[in-house]
Amino acid sequence: MKEDEKRLRRIDAGFREVHRLKKYLNADIPAIIGNPRLNHTHYRTMMYLDRHGPECMKGIHQHLGIEAGSFTPVADRLIREGLAERRTDPRDRRRILLHLTDSGVLETGRLKAVILEETAGKLAVLDDELLEDLASAMDTFRRVNDVIRGKDQ
Repeated sequence: MKEDEKRLRRIDAGFREVHRLKKYLNADIPAIIGNPRLNHTHYRTMMYLDRHGPECMKGIHQHLGIEAGSFTPVADRLIREGLAERRTDPRDRRRILLHLTDSGVLETGRLKAVILEETAGKLAVLDDELLEDLASAMDTFRRVNDVIRGKDQ
């Protein structure tokens, strides 16, 4: 097996491990949040809007990897819950953007605090060296993503 192929297999296996770790770290969060009307996709949407600001529905569902028809009920639920609202884009009145409401911003802040606390608790089994290795690996993922996707995306 060529070195490039071995390297690509290690990268692929690493992606699976990152996915497994993220699932483990986030597994208890929906129960802790305590809103049975919202699921993981609702929270991912709120976190996306918090991080990137208002966005059109197409941009959000593409970023989250959700089919357009499946995303509309997600947005509708966030709007019914008072966590998001649709507004016309002031630069292009044909575009409708999804915004977090003030309640949505507060709920997202609470969500981030819960995620941080849960993550810290589950990672507490790691010693300082391994925790620093993990943080460094995440920095590497960020840099690779910047290079592959371009800094502006």
